[in-house]
Amino acid sequence: MRVITWLRLRLFRHEHGQDLVEYVMLMALIAVVAVLAIQFLGGMINETLYNRFVSQFNFL
Repeated sequence: MRVITWLRLRLFRHEHGQDLVEYVMLMALIAVVAVLAIQFLGGMINETLYNRFVSQFNFL
């Protein structure tokens, strides 16, 4: 019984890997938001830049 109690206290007291997991989850969230933003805005940005480029050379 003492061994089980000791193991349980030892496992719940040491949280060394918790910070790493939190940082990985935060990085994953940032990556997902970045991918979604690029997919949503990418077409509009590409079209706008293309139209500006073409309009600059339209007078030739």
